Amino acid sequence: MLSFAHQMGLVPEMITPNTLGVQYSKVYLRYVMQQNRLIRRQFGQRLIRLRRKYKLTQEQLAERAGCTDKYIQMLEGKNPSKVSIDVLKGIADAFGMPLWKLLKF
Repeated sequence: MLSFAHQMGLVPEMITPNTLGVQYSKVYLRYVMQQNRLIRRQFGQRLIRLRRKYKLTQEQLAERAGCTDKYIQMLEGKNPSKVSIDVLKGIADAFGMPLWKLLKF
């Protein structure tokens, strides 16, 4: 069975973790990190769309979610960092939706 990195075309089929070792791990790790950044950016864009739909400012959303407006700015920015599950739950509650629906994008 091919690994995820092989399936995504990141490494040729003849290269396996056993034959490449550390190099393979670096390629896979780089791919995972890129995906994490992409997901965080997509979440930031979703947050902007929802905030505009509900006609909330960053300050109003932050107050309802139990975080700071700077944190909301960071989440909506170009290079958002990781977000905690507690903040995600607070944001979902601020929009009056379950957490799974907030994360469906």
